[in-house]
Amino acid sequence: MNIVKQDGKKIISVLGAPHSGTTVVNNILNSMVNAFCISEPHWVINRNLKKLKFDKVGDIKFTSQNDFMKGVIEKLQNSDYDFGGVKETYRSAEPRMQRPYKNILGMSDVIIFVYRDPIALYNSQKNIRPVRDKATNLKSIAGLIKNFNSQYNLALQYKDKAVNIVLEDLCSAGNANAIKYLNTVLAGKAVIEGKFMLHKTNFIFGNPKANRSERLLPANMNKSLVTPGEIKQLRKVYPKYRSLRVTL
Repeated sequence: MNIVKQDGKKIISVLGAPHSGTTVVNNILNSMVNAFCISEPHWVINRNLKKLKFDKVGDIKFTSQNDFMKGVIEKLQNSDYDFGGVKETYRSAEPRMQRPYKNILGMSDVIIFVYRDPIALYNSQKNIRPVRDKATNLKSIAGLIKNFNSQYNLALQYKDKAVNIVLEDLCSAGNANAIKYLNTVLAGKAVIEGKFMLHKTNFIFGNPKANRSERLLPANMNKSLVTPGEIKQLRKVYPKYRSLRVTL
């Protein structure tokens, strides 16, 4: 599986909320013969530089978080790869990540925005921190909605570069139709050919199941932890979420 080279080397990066499916997309890019995607380097640099892993590319030259993308571009230009980039979880309220996001958006030729059903996404996040009071839950929901809207608006702002992937649609396509789905949403910004493959990426952060699996697993649609009142709030972004979906 590879991306067809069109008009020169390109930076392809991935942005999406935590638990939205960015790990799977990261693994897909790394499974391509002529592409690489580094998982959450800016986030890792903030938390523990010693845990930074480059996987396929060996190393990247950088002096700070703010010039990491320049290192990625230099690596791509001096390598045998045709496509390369980074995957970062999108956290609109995280001050330390605003400059990296700006660099990713400005320096990437293609930006893949990953989305997941907002209720299932919240259920997944709530499962990680199950002991919460009502006020904290409402604050988390408000944060999720704000993050979703911010990401959605970024995709509109950068529409000439943006590609929207919905986790449920990608997983429904499965290994048999994943390339067809990806080429549909890529809409000519890149073209994938060959037999679909999915291999794990060597990194610290990400969904362990998505990291291990060599198949596209069904999207986890568990919503059992979400109350009717929380569902009512989360449904406010459903019209935008539905507008991003693609039926093959």
